Amino acid sequence: LAVDDKSLYLDQADEHYGPLFTANRIGMIISGAWQLFDLKKAGTKYGVAYLPGVNGDHQTISGPDLWVLFDHKDANRAHWAYEFTKWLTDAEQDERWNVVQGNLPLRSSEQQSAAFAKLEQAYPGIDVMVANFANAKKTRPTVQGYVGLSEAVGNGISQVLQGAKQPKAALDEAAAKADRALSAG
Repeated sequence: LAVDDKSLYLDQADEHYGPLFTANRIGMIISGAWQLFDLKKAGTKYGVAYLPGVNGDHQTISGPDLWVLFDHKDANRAHWAYEFTKWLTDAEQDERWNVVQGNLPLRSSEQQSAAFAKLEQAYPGIDVMVANFANAKKTRPTVQGYVGLSEAVGNGISQVLQGAKQPKAALDEAAAKADRALSAG
C-alpha cells in the first residue's frame, strides 16, 4: 500500500497524519484519545474502531502511565510526595482534571461516573477506546532497554513500508538491535 500505490500515508515523525485527518485529507489513522480534542475542535466527523484482529482477538498493548517518586533520603519529603501523588490519582481528582480534559480514566470504576458520561457526550468514540482496555492482555515492560527494542522494531517496520528492506531482513536486524538494547539495559 505504501510503496506500490501510495495509498498509505507514511508519517515518519508521527506528527503530520493527525492534522491531515482532522482536515479530511486522509481517511483513516491509528491514534488514541489524545487525538479527540483536535477532532472535536476541527469539527471532523469520525468513528472509532478496534484495530483488526485475528479470529476475533483484538489484543492491544497497554503502556500504563507511571507516577515515579524519587527517594531523596528525606522521610518528610517522601511522605508528602506520596500523599500528593495519591491525592492526584484518586478517582475524584482524575475525574476532575484528567477525564474532563478528554483523557482516558485511570481506573475502570470511573466509567460509571458523571464525569465520564459527560466525556462520552463530548468525545464520541472514547467509550470504544475505554472498552478496548479489555483487549490489553500484556503491559509494555518498564525495563531498561525497552525503548531501544521499540525503536528497533519501529524502524524495521518503517524500512519495510518504504520498500527499503524485505520483511525477514528487517526483522532479523530489528531482533539483533533489540537484543543489544535489552542486554545493555
